[in-house]
Order: sequence, then structure tokens, then C-alpha cells
Amino acid sequence: QLPRMRAGDIVAVDFHLELPELYATNFSFSPAIANGTLDTYAVCDWIDNALVVPMARGQQQIYGLVHLKCRVEVNQRPRLVVKSTVVV
Repeated sequence: QLPRMRAGDIVAVDFHLELPELYATNFSFSPAIANGTLDTYAVCDWIDNALVVPMARGQQQIYGLVHLKCRVEVNQRPRLVVKSTVVV
């Protein structure tokens, strides 16, 4: 939540984020301020392409636009044991 502001007020906001590995190209950021919820809102201010970040090619080839770090686990599939009762 931001404090209540009036027209003409100036507030500095810092954003800290860790970018994943991105495809080698230029990416732009367009910050905006809106009033309301995600469902209903009104844009108060928007700076289109406020920051352009050039991404250099890293150690590995990236297919698509982004390389997300993930962990994959392979587990042994449990055996299905079926108990049967024979009535004679």
C-alpha cells in the first residue's frame, strides 16, 4: 500500500528483483501506478519504456525468451500390490 497522495506529490519507490537468464536482446520496463484492484482499476501514471536493459549472451544457449531455474526430481514409481483372497 502506498500512502495517500495529492496531485503534485512526488514519491520515490525502489524495486528490487532478480531477473532470470534472458534471451540476448533488449528488454524494456514500463512502470505504472494504478488505483483500484486487479479487476477494476484506473491508471494514474505510466512511463512507457522507462528503462531498456540490454542482455548479453551468457554461458548457455537460451531457447525462447527466458530460462527459468528449476529442479526436476525423478522418483521410482511405487509398485501396485494387489491382495487377493480365494474362497473355495
